Order: sequence, then C-alpha cells, then structure tokens
Amino acid sequence: MRSVQRKVAGEEKPMRFNPIVASQAITDTYKSYIKSTFFIKDDAFREAYYEELDVFNFANGPYLEVVDAFEQSRSLKDLVEEGLLSPLFPKLLENDYDQYTRPLYAHQEDAIQVALSDCNMVVTTGTGSGKTECFLYPILHHLLEEERKKTLCPGVRVLLLYPMNALANDQMKRLRTLLAKYPAITFGAYTGETEQTYKKAQEVYKKLHDNEEPLPNELICRDQMKEQPPHILVTNYAMLEYLLLRPTDTVFFDDIRFGTFWKYIVLDEAHVYAGASGMEVSILLRRLLYRLQNPENIRFILTSATLGGEDENDSIIHFASALCANREFTPEAIIRAKRRSMDFEPRFEGSVELYRALAEKIGDQAFKDMRTEEAQKAELLEILDHHPGIGKDLYQVDRPIQEILYDVFSRDNLYQWIRSQLAQGSKSLEELGTACPVPIQSLIDFITIASYAIKHRGKLLDSRYHHFIRTLEGAYITFSPKKTLSLTPKRTALVDGVEYRTFKLSVCQYCGELYLEGRVDGRFFSQEEGMAKKPYLVLRDGFSDFNHNDLDQLAEEFFDAGKEYRLCVRCGQTARSSEQLQCGCSAPFLSIREIKARDEGGLLHSCAHCQSINPKGSILRGFYLGQDASTAVVGSALFEQIPETTIRKRRRSGRENPFGVRGQTEKEPKKTRQVLLFSDSRQEAAYFAPYFKYTYDVVYHRRVMMASARTLYELYPEQYETGIPVRHLMDEMERYYETAEGRKLSPAERKKTVWTAVVAELMDMTRNSLHSVGLLHYSLPEEALHTSSYTIGEVEITSDEFNTILQFILEYCMDQGALFVDEGLHLQDEDWKEITYSPHEPFIISHGSEKNSKSIVSSRNAIALYLQKALTVGTDDTEVFLDQLFEYYLKSNSILVHVVNNSGKYKVNPDNVLISLQEHRPKPLYRCSVCGRITTMNLRGVCPAYRCTGNLNPFNLFESDVKDYFVGQYGPESLIYPIEVKEHTAQLSKEQAANYQQQFIEGSINVLSCSTTFEMGVDVGELETVFMKNVPPRPSNYIQRAGRAGRRLDSAAFALTFCRLSPHDFYYYSRPEQMINGRISPPVFKVDNPKIVRRHVFAVLLSWYWRSLGAEITTVNALFDENGLEEIQAFLADSPPEMLAYLERVVPSSLRQSIPTFIEEYREEVLPEAYRQFLGDIQEYKDAYTAEDQKDAKKKNHDLLNWLMRMQDTYENETIIPFYSRNNLIPKYGFPVDTVTLFTHATSSYKNTNSSLSLQRDLTQAISEYAPDSEVIADGYLYRSRYIKKPIRAENEWKEQLVSECGNPGCNLIRVENYTGQSVGGRKTCPSCGLERVTSKIMIIPDSGFIIAPGDEKVRTKRPQRSSRTEFYYLGTGQEQTSAKQYHLGTNILSVISSPDDELLVMNKSDFYICRRCGYSVRGSGGPFIIQSHFTPKRARCGNTRLEKRSLGHVFKTDVALINVNHQLSSERAITILYALLSGCSEYYDVERNDIDGCISYQSYGAEGGLGGLTFVLFDSVPGGAGNVKRIYDSDENTFKEYLKACLDIVESCDCGTDGDAVCYRCLCTFKNQMFQERMQRRYAIDFLKDVTTEG
Repeated sequence: MRSVQRKVAGEEKPMRFNPIVASQAITDTYKSYIKSTFFIKDDAFREAYYEELDVFNFANGPYLEVVDAFEQSRSLKDLVEEGLLSPLFPKLLENDYDQYTRPLYAHQEDAIQVALSDCNMVVTTGTGSGKTECFLYPILHHLLEEERKKTLCPGVRVLLLYPMNALANDQMKRLRTLLAKYPAITFGAYTGETEQTYKKAQEVYKKLHDNEEPLPNELICRDQMKEQPPHILVTNYAMLEYLLLRPTDTVFFDDIRFGTFWKYIVLDEAHVYAGASGMEVSILLRRLLYRLQNPENIRFILTSATLGGEDENDSIIHFASALCANREFTPEAIIRAKRRSMDFEPRFEGSVELYRALAEKIGDQAFKDMRTEEAQKAELLEILDHHPGIGKDLYQVDRPIQEILYDVFSRDNLYQWIRSQLAQGSKSLEELGTACPVPIQSLIDFITIASYAIKHRGKLLDSRYHHFIRTLEGAYITFSPKKTLSLTPKRTALVDGVEYRTFKLSVCQYCGELYLEGRVDGRFFSQEEGMAKKPYLVLRDGFSDFNHNDLDQLAEEFFDAGKEYRLCVRCGQTARSSEQLQCGCSAPFLSIREIKARDEGGLLHSCAHCQSINPKGSILRGFYLGQDASTAVVGSALFEQIPETTIRKRRRSGRENPFGVRGQTEKEPKKTRQVLLFSDSRQEAAYFAPYFKYTYDVVYHRRVMMASARTLYELYPEQYETGIPVRHLMDEMERYYETAEGRKLSPAERKKTVWTAVVAELMDMTRNSLHSVGLLHYSLPEEALHTSSYTIGEVEITSDEFNTILQFILEYCMDQGALFVDEGLHLQDEDWKEITYSPHEPFIISHGSEKNSKSIVSSRNAIALYLQKALTVGTDDTEVFLDQLFEYYLKSNSILVHVVNNSGKYKVNPDNVLISLQEHRPKPLYRCSVCGRITTMNLRGVCPAYRCTGNLNPFNLFESDVKDYFVGQYGPESLIYPIEVKEHTAQLSKEQAANYQQQFIEGSINVLSCSTTFEMGVDVGELETVFMKNVPPRPSNYIQRAGRAGRRLDSAAFALTFCRLSPHDFYYYSRPEQMINGRISPPVFKVDNPKIVRRHVFAVLLSWYWRSLGAEITTVNALFDENGLEEIQAFLADSPPEMLAYLERVVPSSLRQSIPTFIEEYREEVLPEAYRQFLGDIQEYKDAYTAEDQKDAKKKNHDLLNWLMRMQDTYENETIIPFYSRNNLIPKYGFPVDTVTLFTHATSSYKNTNSSLSLQRDLTQAISEYAPDSEVIADGYLYRSRYIKKPIRAENEWKEQLVSECGNPGCNLIRVENYTGQSVGGRKTCPSCGLERVTSKIMIIPDSGFIIAPGDEKVRTKRPQRSSRTEFYYLGTGQEQTSAKQYHLGTNILSVISSPDDELLVMNKSDFYICRRCGYSVRGSGGPFIIQSHFTPKRARCGNTRLEKRSLGHVFKTDVALINVNHQLSSERAITILYALLSGCSEYYDVERNDIDGCISYQSYGAEGGLGGLTFVLFDSVPGGAGNVKRIYDSDENTFKEYLKACLDIVESCDCGTDGDAVCYRCLCTFKNQMFQERMQRRYAIDFLKDVTTEG
C-alpha cells in the first residue's frame, strides 16, 4: 500500500491563539452540543427552542485584563559592585551568568533593600512576579557574607515555612538548581516525608529523581540534619510543631553549637493563615521565636500574591504583626509590584494591515520553529519596513527583534489607548469594541504583538483573557394562547398581553415527547425546587399525538399509569379528569397523566410513548446539562483551540564527570497542548480526569476511524467503491495511531486499541455513534447478499427486503460486540468490560439462552419482533425462518464463523463486513417518527428499534440540524490529537503526585485535573491556559488559579470558567469583573483565643517535661512508667521558673493571667483522663486475647491471637506525639480530630495491607462520603464502600447509641443516649412538647473506618454515588452552659447562651442493614432486619445472615452560642435569619467565615423559666472549638445590639431581588449554603433584624 500523508497531531495548519475566534468557537461548539442534545417532538416548541438558542447568551466574555510589565531596576551584579550584596554572588552564580547580570524587578530590589535594613517585610506582588527571589536573594546574601567572614558553620539561619508539602518540594527543586555548584551552603527539607536514615532517604531520592545522586550540600535525611543542621531548613507548620516538642530535635533550637545563628523566618503563601489556622500558627511562631537563643535577631518575611491593595496597608500590618509575635511591620516594608511607567509620547499610528501581518507571523508555527533568532528577526523586520510610519529612529536595528517590537509599539497610539481603557481593571472585548479606534480583531492582533514584544524580561503588555460559559437552567413553556419557550427561569410569562403560568419542560431523551415533572399539590400543579417530583405525560388537546388508550396496555410492563388530570394552562390549577376546573380562567386545559416509576429512586427508565429504555438512568431530560458532560465538551473545544507549544527540558545526570561537572541530558523538544484544570474538591478532580480522558478518546478514536476511511477512499477509490473491508480499515487505523502516538503504544497495544475502538463503535451503545448518527455504515459484501424473493409463512418478501433483514441481523450481532477476534489478540475479562460493559466475551448462538450470548432463532427476540411487526408474520413462521436462515445462510456464507474451543458459539466474520461513509457512498437514510432513530434499514416503513411503533421518514443528514454537533465533530478538518489526562490531588502517594507533576511540566501529560492545593505557587511549567470547572469561592482563589497561566514571556494567557447550575456561579457569571478584579482583604484572626492558647500551653508543658527526661524516652509507657503520672504532676506543681517565664512570653498578654489555670487543668484533669483511657485501651486487647485464647484448640483463631498480641504491643509502645494528638492535647492546626480511613483493599480488621492511596476524611464527612454503597474515585479507579470496619475491643462491637427525634415540626427534640437494648418500635411521648411523636433509631459510630468491596472498576463516565447527605442537630448537653442573657428588643425577647464544649450530632440521612459479625452493610429501608447471605472482607462466607437496621452518626464537641427568640418562625425565615447572624458574626467580630456554622433548633434555650420559640445555634466548625461564637455571649447589651445592626447592614445594603425576595453573594449566599438559597429571601432577615434593632 503506497504511503499517504496522514493529518495528525502536530501536522495541522499553523495556528495562533485568537481569543475572539477561540471563545466564539468554544461557545458555538457548546451551543451546538446543547442543540443536538435536546430534541422536542412538538414542532412549535422545537422551533421556539431553536429560536431561543440563537439569541440566548451562553457566554460572557472574553474579558481583557492588561497590566504593564514589572518595572526593572539594577542587576545583582550592579548591587554587588555597589557593595550592597556579597562579593561571593558571582561565584554562586558562575553557571548562571544571565541571572547574575539581568536586571531585577524594582520590587525585588526594594525587598533586598528592606531586608538589608534589618526590617520585617511583607511581599505581596501578585502572581508570576518573582516573589521567591524577594526573600531568597537577601537570605543568600546573609549566608554568603557569613562564608566570606568564615563564620558559616552548621546550624539553621533560615526557616522556610510552607502550608503544604507540595510547595516545600517545589522550593527544594529551586534550591537544588541554585546551589548545585555551591556546596558551602547546605539545605534540607524536614517534613513528614523525610526519611530517618541516609540509606532509606537515598533510595527514595533516587526513585524520585531519575536515579540521580543527591547534591553533597542537600541533607536528605533526619539523621543528617540532626547531626549538622542545614543553613536553610524547609518545613511545614505541622512538622514545626513536632520539632518543638521532641527532645531529639532540640539541636535546631537549644544546642549551643548550632542554635544561635537563626536570622530569617519566611512564611510563603501567608494568606492561607486565616481564622483558626492563623491563630494556631501565630502561637506556634511565638513558641519558636522565644525558644531560640537570639529571638531579637530574627526577622520575618511574609509573601503572598493576594493580600490586598495599598488601602489595606493598616490591615496587612495588623495581620502580619499578629501572625509574627507582635513584631513591628511598617508600610514601607510592604513590598508591592511596581509597574513600568510607559507614558511615552505617541510617535506613530499602526495600521490594521501591519497588526494583522505581524500577529499572523508571530503565531505561525513555521516561524516559531525557525532555528535562529536572526531568521525570525529578518521576517519581522521585513514587515516593519513596509509600514511608512515606522522610522529607523524608533528602534536600534542591532537589538533583538522582541526588543525592537517593544520600542516601536510602545510609541503606538493604540498602546496608550489600551492602557487608559484598562487602567481600572478588566473590560469585555465587546465593551472595548464600542470605543476602540481600530476593529476589535486589530486590537487582538495588537495584544498578540505586545505580548511577544519583550524588553528586559518584561512584556509590553502583560495580558490575560477571561471567558465565562454557563449551563442551562431549564426550559420554561406556555401552552396557550400560543406555545412559547424560554431558557430564562420565570414563573409567569406575558403572552399577547396576558400573564400565563410557565411550566418547566422535560422530554424523552429519545423521542422528544413532552413531560412535566412535578406533583399535584393540593389543587395546583407544583414544580418547586427541592420537592419530590413525579413525571406527567402530556396526553391530548393537540399537545401530543399519542393515543393514550395504548398507555394502559404498556403500563402493565414498564410502569404504573396513575391518575389523569386537567391542568389549567393559565394558572396551573388541577382537577381530576372527570371534574371541572374551578379557577375561572376561561383558558384551555391540558390533559396530563401521572406515570408512576417503579424504580426505588423514582427514576422513569422507559418512555410511555416510544418505549425506549434507559436502564442506568432516567429516560427523561429536563433542559439541564450535566456538569461533567458540559465541561468535557467545553474542555475539549478549549483544548482544540490551543496552539501547540514547544517544551524543552534539561535534567542533570546523576554522575559527575572527571572535571566535577554534572552532566546535562538534553531532552528532545516536545510539541504539546496543555490545560490546567481546577475543581473545588478532590473527588471532583479525581472523577473528571478519567471522565474527560474517556469522553475525549471516544471522539478521538472515531476521528481516526473516519480519517482512515477517507484516506483509503482517496488512495483506492475504485477498490473500495462498494465499501472498505473492516480489516483494511483496522490496518489503516493502526498506521494512524503509529503516526499520532509514536512509541507510546507497542504494536500489540495498537492492534488492541484499534480492535476495541472499532468493535465499541459498531456496537452502537449510544445514539451518538458514527453509525447511529448516519455518518458511517457497515454492511455485508454484495456476494453475501440474497438476489431473489423469499416467502416467510404466507408473506412474500423481495430480495431487498431479505437483505434488509440480513442487515438487521448483522447489527443485532454487532450490538453484542460479537466480532471475531484475530489470533494473537489476547483479550482478558477487563478488556471485554471496557468494550461491552460485561467482563465476559460475547458470542452468538443459534437457539436458547446462555450467559453473554445472543440467540438468532427465537420467536421473541429483537429479530423476531421486528419481523412480526414489519411483516405481520406469526411467531412459528418467524422461528422457522430464522432457523433456516441461521443454518443455511449465515453459516454457509460464512457471515457467522464458529469459534474454536467454544461449542455452538459463533461470531461475525470480519472478512464479510464492509465499512462505508455517507459522504463518499451515500445511502438512503430514514428517521423514525416516534423514537427519532436514524437508520438505513427500511422494511416496509417500520422502525427497527426494539418495541418502537413508529414509522420511517426520509432523512437528509447534511441538511438537518438534529445531529449538527455530532456531524461537526468528525469532519475532514477535525483535529486528531491524542491526549493524556491525570488527577493530581492529596489522594495520591507523594511519588505518584511528583511523577504526574513532572510529566505535566515536560509535556507528557496534557491535562492535569487538580484540586485547590494547586492554586498556590506550585510549579506547573510555562502554562498558558487554565480551565476552571466552576467559579471559585472567592476572588482570591480565582486570581491564584488564573495566575497559574501566563508564565510564558511571549504570549497572552487565557482563563476559561464554566459556571455550573448554582446561585454562586450564576451570580459571578453576571458580574465577572467582581471575580477578575475582586476586592481582596488580608486575613483576620484574634490571637488571644483561650481555647487555642490552652492547647499550645499543654504542648509547652509536654515538651519541657519531656526534655527533662531525655531523648531516650519515646513511648507513652516510658513517659508514665510506674509513677510517671505522679512525677509529671509533681513537676508541674513546682513548675520551673524558666518554663513559666517562657510561657509569659508565648501567651498573649490578655491571657497571661490564665496560665496557672491552664497548668492546673492539664495536671489534674486532662492528662490523668487521657492516661486512664490509654490504660483502658490496652486492657481491651488483653481481655480480647484472653477470651480467644480460652476457646477450644479447634476454635481458636490464631491469626486473631497474633494480631491482638501485636496490637497490644503497638498500644503499649505507642509513641508520645500520636497519643497526645489523638487525645487533643496538642494543637491540630485546623486538621480533623476524628479522622477515619476508607481502606482500599479488602482487609480484615486484623490484617494490614499497604496502599498507594491515602483516603482519609474527618468522621463528619466520612459518614456520608465513605458510608456503605458510597463510591470513591482515586487515580482513575472507582472503589465502593461495603463494610463498616469492626472496632478493636473485647466485645468486638461498635459503639451504639439511641437517637430519639420528635416528629412535631414545632419541637423536633433530638436526644442521644447509650443503646442498651431499648425498644425502638412505635411512637413515644415527647418530654418537651407532650405529643406522642417521638421515633427512635439505633446509631453506630463508625470511628474505625470503612472497607471497600472487593475489586475496583476503571472509571469511564459513571459518577461516584454517595449513600446520602448528612444533617447537623444540636443536642444541648453542654455541661458548662452559661446562664442566659435576656434582651427585650422590639417585639421579641432574645436570650443568649454560651456553651463551650457542647455537643452536636451529625447523622447520615439513610439507614443501613449491617452484619454485626463482619461489618458487611447495605443501604436500605424497611423493617428492623433483613436476611442476606454475604462474604466477609476476607472473602469467606459469613456465618451470619441477619443484617440489622442501623443509622450512621457522630457526636462531636465544639463551642456553641445559642440565640433564642420567643416565638416560632417559618423554616424559610429561620434559615435566612440564621445566615444573617452568621455573616454578621464574621463581619463584626472579625471571625473567618469558614470557621463558624449554624443550624436551627426548635427547642427553647431561653432565660430561666423558659420562653418557648426557636433557637439559632451558632457553632465553631474548627475541631474542638476555638471560642469564636462565644464572643457573641461575651458582648454586653450595647455591643450585642451593634452586632445585630451589623447583621442588618449586611442584608439592607444589598439590592438583590425585587423588594428583597432573593439573596446573593454580596449578602447571605456562601459556597456551602447553596442547597438553601432557593428558599431564602433577604426581606425575611430585614424584617426581623429591623424589629430587634429599632430603639423604643
């Protein structure tokens, strides 16, 4: 076969990124997808839908943001020569002379100057501004000067403190590069990932760094760093806590040899220290500072891209000082970016032609690939020289071309105009276009030139484009007097001047029949959000042509046909079909009929009209778009618009050559396209990576198939006139894959990829395959077709009809995936599962029924039913015909071939399958009038779809817009580009995470789906495009994420955001400037928080006593030994003066008087209780061992005995810090206190297995996310939780509690007590309201974790399921509850109570049936138990079949404030007021909003004697509480009123909604309360708060 040029990745026409073209292409693709996704059968509604799509605005943008380049200053070389910096800098940078000589940014020199003046400093210069150099150069100067003065000995000089390990690891990469040739300066990372010994650390290091040896000055293990502490110590704040605690680590602080040289403490990404984490870290830094021997010498440096503008200086200083032990910060020491002053006098006016010519040349791939800069310069100068307005006086011809462009276009009139327009922030291109002196495309061309024009490392314009795309909110229709449809939510619509009710439309996803989803509520039809809905089929009166007499017959099999109603189309009133409407509207009525779904979840799987079936989900589609499908479409469209970039990477070789120089490995330049994709949760990021990969690959494989067929048609038009043999097509596809993917796939892998792609496509599993759309057909060759008529029973059929039946049988077999597998292609069960969704190879058989086999001969299969409805032949005649056809035609003509070693099993012979394209060999196409299916098979005009009763009509694929999106995806110009997508979240092991990050930097991974941790300064290479799957919570988050793009110096960045179906996203979709240019304020927190300070005092007490014992004491047993507790108590009773003096300096002045109280609590209460619990845990293991050991020899479980012994040893040898952490005796830094694991191997409760994943959640989240039947995705695989892990205690049972709840809506009393066998049936009398409305359930506390079901599943498109959501309940059991403060305010009596360490219940709303023996669990509802056989986690059959009904929950303690009002409120009013109180608390008391939460209690917690009414429960969401909400109670009456006024101001100053009938993100909406926002109205809070704040 002669060669042909295949158009694949890297060979498409040169392209440059044009934001207008790209944004429009992405939007058009998305709109086309929406249009093709929803089909409405009703002509009038369909036409209205298409008209609405044409005018509906799905996109907002693009917005253009430009800033001038950073102002430049002197170089390091200049500062050295001036004597400001150490003269050793040239030696340090001898291998990087460019870094030594290039100009610094002005703010970098400012930072150096401030640091050299020995001041504390804050660096807030924006993303991509070189913040690291701002602190790194002063640090290096300090170290180099020590070396020059010969005082540089081992010992820490600099602490680099990071909030997470990923940032610490990135800094280590930078230090490795910088200090590779300067062994005098040592550095090391001491984190939880750091190994103890050098041997193990070396092994890990080489594994992570391509077998390289570590640098001699990088200390890689803990032993090294303790022996000779590094000059630069890199860690995180959790590890710093441990370093301060452990006696073995005193070398860093207390050792006279090493601990006196500290100089700098650097906190990178300081904006994360907000709320509780800010409180914790501020006290931690005090403990560090005053532990050092030279605290007065220490200087703090804080860095962040997002701390606020100059108007926030006072707040920034307050934040920095509070965080850094009240050290002084001044406005002069706040380093901000300085932008170049570019107010040049314009010298010329560029032309449209000039801008276009330069922009096209700059974006041309051939231009980018030129080998020399001189060649590029010549090309561009030729264009410049042809413009009459550009004189040689504007530039120096001997300068680099990018500098020439900079000098020229900085004098262009258009440049000055752009700067003036965007000086105050971003604007949309549409807005700019109205006033722009040149066409908008010329403006884009100019931006391209200005982004390429670089001088002194700065672009002429640093530009970023922002584009927002939104989802649908539904389709809202009116029926009379004319049919209208709106994609904008509305309750009513004006039709011919009269107001009519709108109805939210749903349709069958296959036939487009009309449904209304809602319920008859009273006498009206309601479709309110949040309510349980039922499907109602529109029946008659011209609104549907469906004969509802057939409905009763169909209902017997697929669903229950419910009541029929009349529906007034004007007001929405309903009446039974036999009754008259009472509304008096004089409007037509609509007949609707309830369809009762038989699915447990209420999903309707079969359409009552076309009978199509969707077994996996609802057959109905509301006019919403799933976020995943939408973002995959948008993400793919974005990916195709991105031009390729070339990545060149060098890596050091591991060995030094004889001259002491490490080798450099030059990697081949790699052309690639890349997108960084953000999700707001790790599960979203984990799920979307394989989902996006799979959906993209489906399109990719189809494009390869189409391109391969086109190539063969082009090369051999005569040979393939009647079709392409499927084997030939597969061979050509293999050549395409070899060209596109190179060595990424082996020949065997290519063959398997091709075979599975072709079979999956021909199986036609969806309505959107090439075959089902009508683009590609498969058929039998002419020699296999029948040439004469034939008689079936008494019905004579023509040869064409006979061949139509053959075609149907061929498709019937291919739908099974039963294509003969070539020899040498070994497919395993998992391969078949990828293709057919079943882990078994599929076959065709003649008769009968076998697993994973389809029979040809039957009277009831799809073939027989098709013949019977098309030809009206009897069942017996059908079966006889199919028997003869199988034996004498399909087998004898080798259409089906026997499979060796499988008796009686057959497959389709690929030699008898021809592929053809509609565009090359058109066939008549038909479309069903009922189900909408497109087909080439026309047997007497009857639809071939299973059970469909529709008729076929001629259909022209290329003139119809029904499948426009799917047709457009596979045109001759479509991009064929392989893609690699990976997840990057905290669920991955550090090795895997580092590997994926490096592959992304090198271009091997195209799309990295990451969670929020990547929004900070993690190295992602020279990235230009960011895609956000949702609008981030805050402008600071958005700026950080968008700032990941734009790191290349020669192009503009592009940030695309998909706005999902949520009030938060829609709010910012309408106001994107508030996200792009949003106001950012520095974090706020109160350092004098008693609860947090108390934990730090406990940590000091531990560390001080531990140091007195010596480093050899490591375990709890050794700490307490025989009289350890008494010795500790004695030590604390006579506390060392030095320790008390230290605490006086650490504890904030307002709390110093509490130090003796904290010590006494620790000595007499907290520590003794924790020790008693420790002894009790050990005794449980001893008792369990004794009980098992006393069994008969045959019944003893020796594995269990060995494990119990090991666990007893483990507890007895538990180390000190885990014990203190587990008992909440040391700071937690906002980390979860009750963490549980989902074990990803089917372990028993007494065998451990290693896992590369770390699936851990706080118990509050885990009881939903990890509960049985919930699914979790990690690194491309789905795991299903199945077992509740058994606890380890003598009776081998979980903790069980009885939860009793009053069903009276005005009471809702919740009580929790230990379960001791009480009855849970029936209703009991409520002790609060006196009604017999109390029901009880038994709750398990699953604090030992969960275990998955055996096996995992590769993720394709299935979204992980959760068992149910959780709810919070206030229990009101606090022992330290204060007396109520009572305030008479307006018509209300408010009582305020503080309750520290109070209890709340969080409970899963589902019930579960649980095996008490092995923990096997299933979600369900019903009686108290079920009988079900099952296996244990070890895969042994469990001897217990009785599963008992239980709930899952968790009681946790935190600080609570109760605000009781003396009357009842509706739930809508109560929830609105609650969020007003929470927002006001955050605003008025300077509390981080995420650190507090709330719920409603209908119990009275008023002043003595009780008030009744309702209680707002505000609580700290920080583990263990942080005293935040207590400040409400601590306020006097005037302060409390001011707090309420602050709440009122928040809701009154907002203008959302009409007359306050809405809420928004400027007032009460938060990212977390989205489920309530539909019910909230601002006026509810205004009315209440006005009443309680009005004087008199």
